[in-house]
Amino acid sequence: MFRFAIRDVLWLTVVVGLGCGWWIHAARLANQNKALERRFAGVIELVTSTGLIEITKTKSGGYFVDTGQVAKDLWKRVGEPPPAAEPKP
Repeated sequence: MFRFAIRDVLWLTVVVGLGCGWWIHAARLANQNKALERRFAGVIELVTSTGLIEITKTKSGGYFVDTGQVAKDLWKRVGEPPPAAEPKP
């Protein structure tokens, strides 16, 4: 039969403890990420519901913000020309 020393059992305890700790940490990070995504989706819905700003999700996972007429009006008030618009994805 196999014979295990106390040292072997302690090493096993350390390895199992590290594995469990890593798994718990990864699960918490995943839950936090989902919560942040839900909050961000709510903010996007709130901002776009005004109709002044359009936010769309790109294929790469980023977001495209189209300020449209709001930015043009703001630049007119400031007295500077608006920056060049980026093409829509």
